[in-house]
Amino acid sequence: MYRSPASTRGNSTEGSPVPTLEDDELTLTVENINQTYLKTWNDFYAWEQVTSSQDISFLHKLPQLLSETHEPPRANKDSYLCTELEIQSSEDTSHVYFWRPSRDLKTDMHSKVYIAPELTPCPVYEACTPSTISIESLANQYDCFSWTKVNDPDIEQIQLETLRRLLTIPGTTIHNIDELETMLPKFHDNEQSYADPILFNPANIEAKLTSDQLASAVSQACGAKCHKFIIKEDLDDVIWDNDTLDKLRAILTVCPDTSPCDLALACRMPCYEMYKLRLILWELVFSRAQTLWSHLRVNTLVHVEKQLVVLAGRVVRTVSELVGAVVHVSNGGKDANAEQLL
Repeated sequence: MYRSPASTRGNSTEGSPVPTLEDDELTLTVENINQTYLKTWNDFYAWEQVTSSQDISFLHKLPQLLSETHEPPRANKDSYLCTELEIQSSEDTSHVYFWRPSRDLKTDMHSKVYIAPELTPCPVYEACTPSTISIESLANQYDCFSWTKVNDPDIEQIQLETLRRLLTIPGTTIHNIDELETMLPKFHDNEQSYADPILFNPANIEAKLTSDQLASAVSQACGAKCHKFIIKEDLDDVIWDNDTLDKLRAILTVCPDTSPCDLALACRMPCYEMYKLRLILWELVFSRAQTLWSHLRVNTLVHVEKQLVVLAGRVVRTVSELVGAVVHVSNGGKDANAEQLL
């Protein structure tokens, strides 16, 4: 449970526990939203530091080990030690002095400072000559303008995770969160157009390239374990851990047509295993699409058949009424059974 010792509510004293989203009786308030946002912020950057440290550790170069026969270099004692022998008496007493000569080097560095002249701003353009080049065709060559606001992806992830945690409160909807007008942006409500009450990726990106098309699109192999050197029929079953599968699922959700070489680099797994799993996923999606299409086709035929039966019944009743009216007029106003005439 996350508790902020510096935060207080009402008449509570400093250091007293502050209710969080894990309490039983909790309603949606601005304070709860701010606490959840702060908790999500701290959790995200704590996770980012650990993950970034692990990624950087993989880039460290392994130390070069010396062979057993190689001897390390030895220092020259004559250049650092000096010995002086003095004979003072018949006892042949010797005095040995050791010292290390000073080798401090000093270099004078001279630098010249350049003072650039003051730059005057350009004059304001009151008017300009019409350009012979179409601005619209020039703007279409770029995806965005230089002044376009680019959102921080980390902040967007924190906001989405905060929204997910707030929706765990019973009776809370996106509309209730938007009404409080907090720091969270306005979120689009997908409950009216989607069966799932919350979807964080409404514009789902579908894969357009098959596994064979991805394999043929790669012109150069990424390494010795590239999928271009492996025959599809010789691929064995691949057993992966859940962390790697979650990472691959997250990448394919955003970029479903990513090549197996890039997936291998992102998931730190062999390229041919990525290609094998891509084949499995594509077959599942293709078979599911075929099953869905068959189901829709059968249901459509049944629905059309029912509509034809209903329409035929209406036509029979209408003809019966018309024939009955004609017989009634021809008999001088006497009733007749039109169904017997049919």
